[in-house]
Amino acid sequence: MIGRERRRSVAPAADGGVRVAMGVSVSSPPHPHLGRAVRDRRDGRCGTISGQLVERDTETGRLLRRRIFVRPMGGGIEWEAAPEDLVPA
Repeated sequence: MIGRERRRSVAPAADGGVRVAMGVSVSSPPHPHLGRAVRDRRDGRCGTISGQLVERDTETGRLLRRRIFVRPMGGGIEWEAAPEDLVPA
């Protein structure tokens, strides 16, 4: 999901539980290093940003979470990183 946002809101349900509504929006700008080599400062791994997922509350538009997906150079299993942990390689 490149440059997409998932929106979520919480509202009381008729049965007394909680109802969560989620939506997807494409209004989030892509990560500035999308498709470029980056290094994860947490553990030193290097890879290429393959996408991001941004979650926002549907009612307030407040940012809930941003997840960046990084694919290792040379292949392997993608990992998730926080935007502030990634620096250009």
